[in-house]
Amino acid sequence: MKFPLSVRLAGLAAAFGLFAALLPGAASAGSASSSVTVSATVTQNCTISTTTNVAFGAYDPVTVSAVTDATGAVKLTCTKAATGITLTLNGGGHSGSAVAPDTRAMVGATNGDFLSYDIYETGSYATRFPTTPVSETVSGGITTPTTVSLFGQIKAAPQDVSVDTYSDSVQATVNF
Repeated sequence: MKFPLSVRLAGLAAAFGLFAALLPGAASAGSASSSVTVSATVTQNCTISTTTNVAFGAYDPVTVSAVTDATGAVKLTCTKAATGITLTLNGGGHSGSAVAPDTRAMVGATNGDFLSYDIYETGSYATRFPTTPVSETVSGGITTPTTVSLFGQIKAAPQDVSVDTYSDSVQATVNF
């Protein structure tokens, strides 16, 4: 027996409706949606670390004929596009015992003598690194830290110091 087309289509629609009702979520009568705002605030931040200490090596106060130079460095890692970054080096632990024109001094480990030196902003040794903040340009963010070189120098002038190992600790501070 052959059913008319309309009956066959109605049966097919009913079967499809039953199949669709068995699918997950098919029983819903409607839907609604809403937007959820997601946000974050990135604040300016920096870290500082020493990458190379200023190590002068041997200094001979008797036959001083040239300056004794040494280079160190600190690494500044700041938030990308940070502004107003400054770097400060303090006078070290013995700046009051430095012999002019130097502004810093190392102390002997056993004898207490002081060996004067200074730290400069550039390799030309024209500008001392002051104990007041110095502006630094920091770009690149955390993936490209900024390295700031520290140019140490003991003058080519004899200093009356004893045989010993001399050291100082200079505090480098990044301000942001």
